Amino acid sequence: MTPVEAAAKIRNITGVTPRIDGLLSALKGKLVFDLLPFYKDLSDRHPKYDNENCTYDGKEDVSMSEAIELMFCKEINGLFIIAFNL
Repeated sequence: MTPVEAAAKIRNITGVTPRIDGLLSALKGKLVFDLLPFYKDLSDRHPKYDNENCTYDGKEDVSMSEAIELMFCKEINGLFIIAFNL
């Protein structure tokens, strides 16, 4: 699966479109998606997660990765590895 295909699946699951990081893409010579704007957009779209305070549905110290698993499914993390080159 390519990063573009993984990003499309992430968009279909979360409703948020990953943004391309133009600078990193140019430096690496391949398409790179920017994780931080994605986290902010996801937090804005799904208010149970507070990206600034790292809380999910009242629970403290919840990382975005953990919140994404709680909101969607564990399998989505594999898509993140592909799309965001983690």
